[in-house]
Amino acid sequence: MPEKPFRVNLFSVTNENSTAPQPTSFRSAVDACIAHKQLFSREKDIKGKIRRLDAEHVDRELYFLNFLSFEYAGPGRVRRGQPVTPIAMTPEDWFEPETAMLYDAENELAFVESVQVGVGQSVIAAYFGEFADSGTHYNFVPILDTEAHIKANRYQTIRSMTVRVPIGPGTNVDAADLGPIAALGNRVDGGFIELTIGVGLTGRSSLERQGIRDWMARWLGRRVDGSNQDSVDGSRQVTKFTVTGKEHEDDDLTELNLIQQRERRQVSLPIHDSSRKIPYDQRWDALKRFHFAYTHSQ
Repeated sequence: MPEKPFRVNLFSVTNENSTAPQPTSFRSAVDACIAHKQLFSREKDIKGKIRRLDAEHVDRELYFLNFLSFEYAGPGRVRRGQPVTPIAMTPEDWFEPETAMLYDAENELAFVESVQVGVGQSVIAAYFGEFADSGTHYNFVPILDTEAHIKANRYQTIRSMTVRVPIGPGTNVDAADLGPIAALGNRVDGGFIELTIGVGLTGRSSLERQGIRDWMARWLGRRVDGSNQDSVDGSRQVTKFTVTGKEHEDDDLTELNLIQQRERRQVSLPIHDSSRKIPYDQRWDALKRFHFAYTHSQ
């Protein structure tokens, strides 16, 4: 049976940018959405597209969720040796890429399926904000990878560093002298800044290591030894932080992702013959296994 990779990203759920006197907890917002039994009342326009929580299963502290994104454009049908034929659709019909998620209400963790087309973590955060009191805003903050921090700390040669920061309210990019770049990004309706710093044609073989460590502590809110440190500049919203380098002179260059490694949460799941999708209950089962592996490794 054909299979498809199923990848999951891990986030901590926060409402640190909320302006409400008593922000609605994320769990309460999810419960409020689930309480709407009519599908139409669950549909919300988020970032120019209709989104919907389409199916759910609650097992005490664990919420298994399945989201839809209403997509007007979609694929056609093809056979080997035959031309592409369209899939018959009416103006009221939409394609519906899906996204599965497991929310751990006790630990405020979200395991979100990684998809190219569908519902991403920022959309999910905004979606449940529609079911919360005014002024409540949720953030999905990537979980840091302690092992990668330790490895990066051992690098004697660092060739490059890449940081990605979302543009928008609550991201204090001015504290890192990125204000003018953020202004340009806002002007062209950009969603993020990605900054890469590397050695050029100066004869230097490595970036200054202590400076890289300072950036790790400042932007990730955690020292490279894994100990916690208060974030001073809104850096917990960093969505990408990679370092390319090597520990010993004879080693090959390796890129380390200091955000939780996605490869640890990847499996291949069978595709259903008729629907050509991975049923959401199978994706939920995979999410449950990833959740067990993570929570029992801490």
